[in-house]
Amino acid sequence: MKKVWSGLCVLLLVLPLLFQSFSTLASDVVRQKKRIAQLEEQYAAGEIVPVRESDFFDGDLQKVLDDGTRFDAFAFLATHNSYQTRSVSSYVHACNALSEIIPDLIQPGSGTLDQETLTDQLNVGIRSMELDVEASRAFGQTRFLCMHSPVIDMTTNAYDLSLALREIALWSDNNPDHLPITLILEPKVKFVPMASLRFFNLEYANALDVVLRESLGDKLFTPADMLREHENFSEMRRADDWCKVRDMLGKVLVLFHYDWSEQGEILNAYMAQDESFRTQAMFPLHVDSSLLNACFLAFNDPVTILSLQDSLKAHHFVMRTRVDEHPVYSDERREQAMESAAQILTTDYPPRLRDEAYTVSFGAGKTVRLSR
Repeated sequence: MKKVWSGLCVLLLVLPLLFQSFSTLASDVVRQKKRIAQLEEQYAAGEIVPVRESDFFDGDLQKVLDDGTRFDAFAFLATHNSYQTRSVSSYVHACNALSEIIPDLIQPGSGTLDQETLTDQLNVGIRSMELDVEASRAFGQTRFLCMHSPVIDMTTNAYDLSLALREIALWSDNNPDHLPITLILEPKVKFVPMASLRFFNLEYANALDVVLRESLGDKLFTPADMLREHENFSEMRRADDWCKVRDMLGKVLVLFHYDWSEQGEILNAYMAQDESFRTQAMFPLHVDSSLLNACFLAFNDPVTILSLQDSLKAHHFVMRTRVDEHPVYSDERREQAMESAAQILTTDYPPRLRDEAYTVSFGAGKTVRLSR
């Protein structure tokens, strides 16, 4: 009898969450399509005023560009789960309840991350964003979807990756001399009980390459563009020869991010297709600095970078770290990230078009600076 009551209790908790999740997702899908259509009309009519990149740079941007400063010498404020909007109320309530039972795993306030649209983020100077990607196969077509946790936590302002890329491309068209945008894609490989979703594998990595090239066109800045005459990224780094940013204006770089324990084999297979790395669309975002094609490194904890700083700087890596992890933030971790040599500093509390009690920037709302 106890098992029956326990099962009923679980069902009573889960059913509202499932209903809210899928109904909200349906609204998010429609909302994204309408927003992109509206943006297309507004851009075509000249109704959207371009931003001034110099407003977001901590210093004299034109002088830095004229001096031929290279990409690895810049630092960019980035957003984490850049597509994510506030979770449905039943999920937020469940997280708050569970935080009292398992506080080491779940924090009160989980599920309340509420990012602005990609366009709004670009308009306040964010030049690096992260999208979680799920592979979907239905009716003979492959699509890529952006969401945090299918079924239970799907709120998103960028559900269809192709439309999200269209949104970025439209903004770029209206701001053709913008600083390079670094887009971090994190494919998901865990099983989820949604009929159309598929395990991410090499086939889908290659399909993702096709989508990126079709959606971004000549805006896509590829590994081949960065390598130029160098045989591999190790050689490029030894020569201290990342591309000059003035030659990357108006471009979008895409990093293939992964959890080594789950997706290492996929990334290895992706890289092995062409060891020169001249045909892939995405750069690898590594955790291993010893590989020939290591160029972008991910260290979520800024203390790790600080402890290895001299060596990492000497080898001219571009590093990504986390300033905070919503809903938790601290002045200590923010300062550690700011003092590190990381060039991509990811936060859940960026400057916004709407007022917020706490935000992260390089000072006075600046989102780009020279790296440490």
